[in-house]
Amino acid sequence: MRDKTEMELIEELATPGDRLKAMFAVASIYVCKKGREVAMYLARSFESVALVCLALSLPACAQTEWVNPSMPPSVWAQTQVNCEIGAARAIPPRIVTTVEPGSFFETNNCHKGECSKYVTVIPPQQVQQDVNEPLREKAKDACLMRNGGVQKTL
Repeated sequence: MRDKTEMELIEELATPGDRLKAMFAVASIYVCKKGREVAMYLARSFESVALVCLALSLPACAQTEWVNPSMPPSVWAQTQVNCEIGAARAIPPRIVTTVEPGSFFETNNCHKGECSKYVTVIPPQQVQQDVNEPLREKAKDACLMRNGGVQKTL
């Protein structure tokens, strides 16, 4: 199953009362997947509404690290490297280029009886993605678990 584009989310939630819900969904996806640059773009685009959405979506992006309290740090660091190398050998990168469709959304701003319509356009983008990365990450995680590692939330 593929992720929905911003436009698909907004169309799905197109009723005026659900605009905030759509903005939150888009902000959550972008903050977790694309990082700070897009988050700042969203903050500029949606202004204060986006800041609230971004703040609410940050806990979903919690970072974790692998630890092994029973191993000396230097030995555990080498184990992590060995697991990563083993996973990379077993599941090499497979880069696929796709085009993410462009999209747009409209917002209306009314103040003292005067309304303005704003259209934000997000152009199509070529995206390169390593389609084997999730499987390679699982192989690395399995290796770390076999070696006594546990995930710790930062």
